Amino acid sequence: MRALTKSVGGSLQILLVEDHADTALALSKLLARRGYVVRVADSVNEARRSALESRIDLMICDVGLPDGSGLDLMRELKERAGLRGICMSGHGSEEDVRRSISAGFAAHLIKPIDVPRLESLIEEVAAEPRG
Repeated sequence: MRALTKSVGGSLQILLVEDHADTALALSKLLARRGYVVRVADSVNEARRSALESRIDLMICDVGLPDGSGLDLMRELKERAGLRGICMSGHGSEEDVRRSISAGFAAHLIKPIDVPRLESLIEEVAAEPRG
C-alpha cells in the first residue's frame, strides 16, 4: 500500500482502489496535489484491510478487481464502517449505474475519468453524513 501525504493533518483521507498501476498512479498524484491524503489499494483484500485499519473518509473504487468486485467491497465497507464511495467503471449503462448505486456508491463515474467531475463529487460525497 502506498500513502501519498502531500497534505496537512485533518485532510480528507481517500482510499483509491484501482488495479491498473498507471491509472492508480496518475489519479493518486492528482488527488494528492489537491491536498487529499491518498492510500492506494490494488485488490479487494488490500482495500478491506486499509479501510478497516486506517481512518478513511471516502473510497474511490474500480468495479473490476483481480480478487473480487468493487460492488461487493462497497456493500461490505458501507455496512461495517459507514464508508462512502464513488464508483469508477469502464461501463456506464443504466443497469451498471443502478448496480453501483444499489451497492452503496454515492456516484458512478465512467472511465476515462472526468477530473473536474471527480473533484466535485469528492466534495459532495465527503460533505454527506457517514452511515
